Amino acid sequence: ARLDYKNVMDYAVEMAMEDGHKVGYRDGQEKGLKKGLERGLEQGSKNKQLEIAKNLLDVLDIELIALKTGLSIEDIEQIK
Repeated sequence: ARLDYKNVMDYAVEMAMEDGHKVGYRDGQEKGLKKGLERGLEQGSKNKQLEIAKNLLDVLDIELIALKTGLSIEDIEQIK
């Protein structure tokens, strides 16, 4: 879990740096950092949901996993 969190944060900082450099000024960097952190956290959350779903596939049906994880049935079928 710690490594997942570290990877999410590293990715967020990387995306923020890219977004900030595209705009080219301090406000852009701050906005880029915020946007990058949001994207990184979203991706980390999605990865965690997929990991949980993968672990539940052998004990629960796809519809129940989708309901409890917030993932779509298509997402779960892809990891199956």
